[in-house]
Amino acid sequence: MTEKIDIDRQIFYRLLNYTRRHWGRFLVAVLGMVIYALSNTGFAVLMEPLIDEGLIANNADPIVKWLPALIMFVLLARGIGTFLGTYYMAYVGQFVVKRLRTEMFDHILHLPISYYEYSPVGTVISKLTFNIDRTAETSSKALTILIRDTLTAIGLLAWLFYISWLMTLIILMLMPVVIYAFRYMTQRFRKINYRQQELMGQLTENVQQAVRTNRTIKLFGGYEHEIKKFERDNEQNRRYRVRSAAVQSIGIPVVMLIVGIGMASIVHLFTSGFFPASVSPGAFVSFLVTMILIFRPIRNLVSINAVLQEGVVAAHSIFEFLDMAVEPEEEDIFIGKPFKAHIRFVNVSYSYRDSSDSDSQPWALQQINLEILPKQMVALVGASGAGKSTLVSLLPRLYHCGSGHIEIDGRDIRDIPLPQLRAQIAYAGQDIMLFNDSIANNISYGREVPLQQIKEAAAKAHALEFIEQLPDGFDTVVGDSGVRLSGGEGQRVAFARALLKQAPIMIFDEATSALDSHSEQMIKQALEEIATLSTMIVIAHRFSTIQLAHRVIVLEQGRIVEQGTHSELLARQGAYHKLYFSSRDRRIIE
Repeated sequence: MTEKIDIDRQIFYRLLNYTRRHWGRFLVAVLGMVIYALSNTGFAVLMEPLIDEGLIANNADPIVKWLPALIMFVLLARGIGTFLGTYYMAYVGQFVVKRLRTEMFDHILHLPISYYEYSPVGTVISKLTFNIDRTAETSSKALTILIRDTLTAIGLLAWLFYISWLMTLIILMLMPVVIYAFRYMTQRFRKINYRQQELMGQLTENVQQAVRTNRTIKLFGGYEHEIKKFERDNEQNRRYRVRSAAVQSIGIPVVMLIVGIGMASIVHLFTSGFFPASVSPGAFVSFLVTMILIFRPIRNLVSINAVLQEGVVAAHSIFEFLDMAVEPEEEDIFIGKPFKAHIRFVNVSYSYRDSSDSDSQPWALQQINLEILPKQMVALVGASGAGKSTLVSLLPRLYHCGSGHIEIDGRDIRDIPLPQLRAQIAYAGQDIMLFNDSIANNISYGREVPLQQIKEAAAKAHALEFIEQLPDGFDTVVGDSGVRLSGGEGQRVAFARALLKQAPIMIFDEATSALDSHSEQMIKQALEEIATLSTMIVIAHRFSTIQLAHRVIVLEQGRIVEQGTHSELLARQGAYHKLYFSSRDRRIIE
């Protein structure tokens, strides 16, 4: 229990640390809460002279004449305090939310690729939206009530002691019951909110998957399956929200009952003559009014416990995500000139699983030794799962070698700062990665270049012909993931993006898989031109593309089993020969 409290404090202090940039406004908010708390206590204080001097004694004392003005002043002060506390705390809270979202989005971009292979995207989105919204409750509404009502309760409690310490002690005898109720509800809220946030992540993942795979759902009649799955998670989410509401709503009646017992006991003892006569009727009425006033902050503190716990759980989830290790940041040593692009893989092995038992470890690549000379075109071939895409992913350090190392121009790529390494590599893959933006911005993504250069790259990728036929030309917005373009059109736009970069190293991973034979022949011409300018690594199943390569590397189960030219490998009648004559695409070159 102590460990949980310490964790909560660490999270709470870390969250408060985000308010440092706006400490001035935060102090104004706290000042407003102090004014609110004093005005509440002031109103209770005014009840004593109102009863004793104004109503019972009918005294003409000046304080009696000023009571209406004092009451108005107290109410005005309360209004000002409420505005300052609520507005400025919300102001600071929204800046906290903005900063958290920015940090989290930045973290999303810098996490290694491997994280997304094992973490549902919906869970990440839920953290960025739902969890940060819950944190907003903690940083604004919950914090406002926590500070304001705590100060109010302290001020009113001090006034109760001033009127009668004996009556106040009788009331405080009931506090252990309140503390126990607080502790019980805190434990319940924690469990419920953890599960609730997991369910929200699942719901987000269901929606995202339904959008992403909508075509498959329609064609394979998956409506009922998806609806049932979503309804199951949605119903579980409803149940946990109802449980949260039940725990939250039962807290208020419990506190009301405790306060009611206290008030009934005080009234009974006062009317029985138990308390000394020094407690005047006005003081007694002021005591009762104070007890009524103190009920509201106590009730709010009980109610806010639900929001506070939900916010702490959400903040814990966010900070846990932000504390995950990102891609390493090496010392930024400027290289000064483009790579010659002489590439060497030295005893490289890689596994997608982290296992200390090397005998049982499922290796995606094993003992890869490969040298690629500058301006040489190398084709990687092999069956699906042979390790081709994994091999090229190691070069820009999307993954890291399990053993061995990779060199570019004699330098270990681990010693090259990531931005500089990736600036020297262009990539186009079979998964068409387009943004919901114009064609021009998709081609020039990450760079500021003149439109003329964009058009030249599009022409080399043989995309200019269809782009100029579109109503808005290069300003045409392609839609989410390029949905408004055909597969071949989207692939040519992605190909143009790689060509525009003019990098010393070019990687094409099935970059012509969605093209028809005519388009592929045009891309083939572009590849022949690029091969004289850059070092190229091409993954292809179509042998018309492979035939262009200076050297063909054949992979089987993560190992290089053959390498040589197209003609040499066919003459050996080995693994490549088998692939060639089992492929339907070989008719393209016959």
